[in-house]
Amino acid sequence: MLPIPNLDDRRYADIVSKARKSIPSYFPAWTDENAHDPGITFIELFAWLTEMQQYYLNRTSLAHEKKFLKLLGTRLGDRQAAVSELHLSELVKPRRLMAGTKFIGNEQVFETVNTHWLIANQMEKVLVQHGHETQDYSAANSSAKVSFDVFGAEAESGNRFFLGMNQPFFTEVAQSIYIQLADPDAIPLRLPAQDEAFVPSARVEWTYYGFVEESEEAQWMPLHIVNDETAHLSFSGRLHFQIETPMKPRTLLSAFDQMRYWLCCTVVEEGYELSPRVEQFSFNTIPIVQQDTRSVVLEFTSTGEGTQQLELMHELSLSGLIEVQLGLEEGCFYEWEAYEAQRDEQTGAMQVILSHEQLPVAIPAGRRIRCICYAREFEEDRRLGTSNGLPGQQFEITEHVLPQSLMIQTSAYDDAGKRIWWDWELVDDFDHSGPSDRHVRYDADQDLIVFGNHEQGLIPQVHCEVRVVQCRRCAGEAGNLSPHVITEIAPDQSLSTAIQVTNPVPSVGGREAETMKEAKLRVLADLNRPTRMVTAEDMAALIKQAPGVRVARVHVIPQYRKGLMHYPRRKAAGEMTIVVVPYSHQKKPVPSQGFLSTIRKYLEPYRLLGTEIHLIAPAYIEITVHAVVITEPHLVQQKEKVEQALYHLLTPLPDAQDGKGWAFGRTVYKGDIFGVINSIPGVTYVQEIWLEAQGRGMLQEEGGDIRIPPYALVCSGVHQIDMISRADT
Repeated sequence: MLPIPNLDDRRYADIVSKARKSIPSYFPAWTDENAHDPGITFIELFAWLTEMQQYYLNRTSLAHEKKFLKLLGTRLGDRQAAVSELHLSELVKPRRLMAGTKFIGNEQVFETVNTHWLIANQMEKVLVQHGHETQDYSAANSSAKVSFDVFGAEAESGNRFFLGMNQPFFTEVAQSIYIQLADPDAIPLRLPAQDEAFVPSARVEWTYYGFVEESEEAQWMPLHIVNDETAHLSFSGRLHFQIETPMKPRTLLSAFDQMRYWLCCTVVEEGYELSPRVEQFSFNTIPIVQQDTRSVVLEFTSTGEGTQQLELMHELSLSGLIEVQLGLEEGCFYEWEAYEAQRDEQTGAMQVILSHEQLPVAIPAGRRIRCICYAREFEEDRRLGTSNGLPGQQFEITEHVLPQSLMIQTSAYDDAGKRIWWDWELVDDFDHSGPSDRHVRYDADQDLIVFGNHEQGLIPQVHCEVRVVQCRRCAGEAGNLSPHVITEIAPDQSLSTAIQVTNPVPSVGGREAETMKEAKLRVLADLNRPTRMVTAEDMAALIKQAPGVRVARVHVIPQYRKGLMHYPRRKAAGEMTIVVVPYSHQKKPVPSQGFLSTIRKYLEPYRLLGTEIHLIAPAYIEITVHAVVITEPHLVQQKEKVEQALYHLLTPLPDAQDGKGWAFGRTVYKGDIFGVINSIPGVTYVQEIWLEAQGRGMLQEEGGDIRIPPYALVCSGVHQIDMISRADT
């Protein structure tokens, strides 16, 4: 352990002495250094304040720093679990994959979070149709990290792709396809959170080839989309859907091709800034998280019927032990032993049956029913000990758990001597806990469960049992693995070992609990992050944080609206115009209405009252350069060097060389063109230059310079360059 520095290492007399010795070097005119001088009094005052500050700083502990973080509205971050995607293949028949199914990679345990329906379909064909061309990307879809444009380079309306399968999908059963998009490294994309609005730039429509309802005719039928995580192919994710009528096989491209079952995706509203590039379409690719569930709580609500059947869709219900509790009041449960547990062979789930023959009376409707499923080897470890009735009790947990997954119960007995269990709420500290609050704190550094002192937090009754009813283990950073490392099914799982598994993408996001040093750096960054649109810099920074969009450039024009003449002499008070340029491969990148709507909705909570914001696309002025250039003889046939220099100068987007691009509203001077051409090695001089411009709002001056509006950028036209050898002049 590093030694703790002693901050209180200077005495009051030392501070005063050092300050007085510094007077001649800082203030040579100060000659009276006696005690009656007011300046000496101030030195002694600030020396005393400094000495006292050192004393208090030297006594600041980790607990104090945590309180300071709380005053800033934050806390130390918990350990986080890595997440990844798992692909399952070699399935013989469809089946359900339970939540909590375990897989192993590099000795780390990964689990499925939800229950998924696995299918035995194989994707045999991927066809892309744009215009009158149809291309087969089936081989590319089977290769790793080979991406292709699924709607062509432009993604125009009517472009489509087809997915051909060897088997039909089941009707009225939720199924999914995982779509892995290629992610350009130029500008990172922040995925929208659940509470953040996102409007896709384009809209697609999914169909399948199947029978018309209650007829024998087949045609392209609309696909019922349950949930589109890709937001119309804007991000990687799953497309959850249902087939409402049976599918019918057919051939595409050639009548001699094999009959297959088809899905089709068509662009119905164009507008993609970047045409979607897909790395892979795949079935049976599911999300997994690096954790090992030791105990899990499954909640149900009573229907009031005499016989009730509970379906436990968790792997621990099959491989572990089950305990049933019946809710009495908020946070209070009876142990319930009148039940039967048996596995349903059809669904693969564990069924818990509460029948009227085993119950004295039916369970009232609306009553909470809780099933606790836990690993067999965890049966003893989940019992933490017995309360001694003293304040500040601590119980050790033998597992490194995720704090957010922890649930604690203590036992008690009612007047009839029947055992009941009470839930305890997990809190960060007891600052707001009253003497009757069942609050408990988890100390992640020492793996301890800590109870209150009856002033801040209730003390468990003496002799009551303390146990864990839910917890998950996590390895933190050790869960960050490379692709194709998670390849094993954990022992004792209901999944067949004949199924092949692998992770096509790395597992990311795992980290250890945040240290105080990391928290301080994070807080400093948060304090510098704008929370209101006050300055132009605030607006630009906030726009670049908008979810789901890649913003290449932002230009804020204060007190301006489009169409205002003689700006900046004339201004529009209380109005702001923001020009947004999306990241795109197009010559003139233009944001879609969905792109602008996403940014507008994101900015609304940050907008100052009374400020009107105009979010617009940039105008583009196309500049064509006509030039006669005198060069050395060896450069006469290399006109492309001059053209490339002009393309690099007259570009709207930042490039890899200087990361800038043409400034918004900057006049195109002939001198700029002269300068860039003259800087090319081998150019002797520029004999003649004239500029040609196309675009709304521009003005060509008498000298030939091009003035552009403040919301405009320039782009290159087809430059006309005549190269003449110096020897021929």
